[in-house]
Amino acid sequence: MTKSSTKTRSKKIKTKQKKNKIIYFMNTSSRFNKRNFQKFEKFVREYCERHGKKIIIKPTKHLRANGVKYGGCCDGNSMQVASKNPLFENIFVHEFSHMTQAVEEIDLWYDYGDIWEPLAENRISIASWDEFMKVIALERDCERRALKFIRKFKLCSEEDYALKANTYLYYYQYVFLTKNWNQKKSIYGSPEVNALMPTKLLPMSTFKKIDMKIMEAFFKYLKK
Repeated sequence: MTKSSTKTRSKKIKTKQKKNKIIYFMNTSSRFNKRNFQKFEKFVREYCERHGKKIIIKPTKHLRANGVKYGGCCDGNSMQVASKNPLFENIFVHEFSHMTQAVEEIDLWYDYGDIWEPLAENRISIASWDEFMKVIALERDCERRALKFIRKFKLCSEEDYALKANTYLYYYQYVFLTKNWNQKKSIYGSPEVNALMPTKLLPMSTFKKIDMKIMEAFFKYLKK
């Protein structure tokens, strides 16, 4: 899950103006190789130490902010993960992938879309579409990075993770249409939605057009 206000970046000047910005992640589901994950975790800790970033592991099942519960978040200075969440490893990989975006100062990190205040204040409209596209672009890049780490460290099934990454990205279309972020069910629990998802990460261009078949499957599952 993602939440932010925006950061701005001048392409000519190195100085950055930082505003409050946190990247949240709800959950996915994959089986991780424990030994390989330990090697990855060591790599992550060394990376964060080298770049002056913090890793905060909280002994809870969920974290909470503004009435929303989530499994992890990253604000560019620290990453937080709920250690008792059954999907801890997935969340850890996802949030670290966001951290690399921040360290590398990619444009997407600074051009992140503003959807969370409008959602909270019931101000989502047709005009919000471009902001949702910015969110999806950043999250897709994050999932692309996560899959590279999964491949490099042999952490879990790439196909399983990619399927759920596509589900996560399409879910933002559903949120745009319904103007609501569901917190009652995991978005990964629908056999019908899962059956519609490819097992390779889809290109960004795919998400620029709303897939009504997938939206209908989400609606049927989440509105029960």
